Amino acid sequence: MDWYRLIPGFWSQNKKTFKPWDVALNRALDEGITHVGPHEAKVGPFVVWISNWPYSFGYNRDDALEQLPLVKTRMRLRRAVEQWQADRYAEQFEDNTGC
Repeated sequence: MDWYRLIPGFWSQNKKTFKPWDVALNRALDEGITHVGPHEAKVGPFVVWISNWPYSFGYNRDDALEQLPLVKTRMRLRRAVEQWQADRYAEQFEDNTGC
């Protein structure tokens, strides 16, 4: 069971949970994120939807089923996306030693 669904913020989701997608996305997260855009991220071989937290966050854009991973995996994906964005932001300023 997806115990995190008991947390009020996760009661509502726009798509169904699909455990095979959860397994595939976790493996892809182990490979890492290579790009993040405003609504999608490239995670391993997949293009993943990263808008509409938490309701639609984490479905495979290349799959017509549009089903979600478990909440725990969505939380992992969100942390990975935020870390990727923070790393890119830091890279912009790493050579700036002024001030």
